[in-house]
Amino acid sequence: MAARFKLPSGQDAQLAGFRAVNREKLKALSGEKLSELTKNDALELMYAHLLSLRNIGVMLARLKGEGTATTPPDDWWEAIKPKDTTH
Repeated sequence: MAARFKLPSGQDAQLAGFRAVNREKLKALSGEKLSELTKNDALELMYAHLLSLRNIGVMLARLKGEGTATTPPDDWWEAIKPKDTTH
């Protein structure tokens, strides 16, 4: 994955080379698969990971000059949305 954003100077920037859970695919999992992931603690880790990704949104808000933002902007996921959702 890559997060693309503009610096306060207007310059385009990118944070790349990280992996992320695909939210849409996670939401589409069957109850049986979700139960399995819950039992082996993987679901908990996936949600912790997704919450951690929100910090990228907070960082982007701060870069945009939104001061001491502690919550990401509404469009935070668009900045880091996977380019290839086949994985």
